[in-house]
Amino acid sequence: MSNAPGWPTGRGERERLGGDLWGVIESLPYLADLGVNTLHLTPVGYSHSAHRYDAISPLRVDPALGGEPALQALLTAAHRRGLRVLMDLVLTHVHRDFLPFCDVRERGWDSPYATFFQLYRHPFSAGPYPGYHHYQKGQWQEPLLNLDSDAVAAYLVEQCVHWVRLGADGLRLDAVAEVPLGLVRLLRAAVRAVRPDAVLLGELTPANTYRYT
Repeated sequence: MSNAPGWPTGRGERERLGGDLWGVIESLPYLADLGVNTLHLTPVGYSHSAHRYDAISPLRVDPALGGEPALQALLTAAHRRGLRVLMDLVLTHVHRDFLPFCDVRERGWDSPYATFFQLYRHPFSAGPYPGYHHYQKGQWQEPLLNLDSDAVAAYLVEQCVHWVRLGADGLRLDAVAEVPLGLVRLLRAAVRAVRPDAVLLGELTPANTYRYT
């Protein structure tokens, strides 16, 4: 947080405490003195929540963080000090207010985005059984993407390429154990085509390591 007097205490995932990317820039000298050589940023896309793992607009840097000017300034400042920056990419789900899903909510199966998501019935109303598969138990606000869809694959490739072209040195792939290996390879190829030395770091749980060993 820029010019923060102390370390604040939050009470929930939606409570924002004022932290922004400008504050990270101010902390770079201290981090560099500690010997830090890589920063991992959790998602920066626009979201209702403070953690932003449920994006409404994944490619729009949240204005509360300083928007794209702050991110670009952070990337420039970090690189000037020899620090690399990893961006966090959510592959499996979005928020219910994600614009393509808003179209599905309004038009149902007639929406051109219906195959984007894991739908199983109509209507798509809010509640414990809203007509689509969602992230974790009770998280009906976070519809799951259909990772077998070519359109979703293209959308995720667009995200990867966007952040790397903006200056990110790599990507941390959230919940990659739930992603088809063919799609992971596609994302890797897209990133490496833009930045051959980019790092892709996948989140794996012990129960899913068998897919990669």
